[in-house]
Amino acid sequence: MGVPVEVLVDGVRYRTVWTSWRVDVWETRPVLSRPVRAGEELRPELFSRARVQVGRTVGMEPLDPSQVAGAVAKHDLAQGEGVTAMDVHRPAAVVLGATLFLRVKKGPIEARVSALALETGAVGDRIRIKTVEAGQELVATVVGRDLCEITL
Repeated sequence: MGVPVEVLVDGVRYRTVWTSWRVDVWETRPVLSRPVRAGEELRPELFSRARVQVGRTVGMEPLDPSQVAGAVAKHDLAQGEGVTAMDVHRPAAVVLGATLFLRVKKGPIEARVSALALETGAVGDRIRIKTVEAGQELVATVVGRDLCEITL
């Protein structure tokens, strides 16, 4: 990463020098607490949170443990690794055209209405849905089999 550094002499800018820096970014993320074999089903209890260096791969964010419920590892995964969408096969919890329940939550208040899925999605995916009665098109998060949620 290039960073400009202003060199001051007696409080007056003498010149600007461009310097090069290597930046390492660390975050606390969910990682596997033990190795996982190809074909093994992943469960939220296989994860722990650890401080890890964020890789340089753009668009390959690790999945949250709640998003991998029922997912199957495509290949062997090492302990301490984050799990991305490319590492697992995630079964669809909601399929295109299916009738489902939409749960709308705001604080302690919760309401459920019938809706129609306009996209297919696995747990944790955001999909388009259409309410049955009002015909309103919304984007909701898949939280389970034939169940989506919007939190206001």
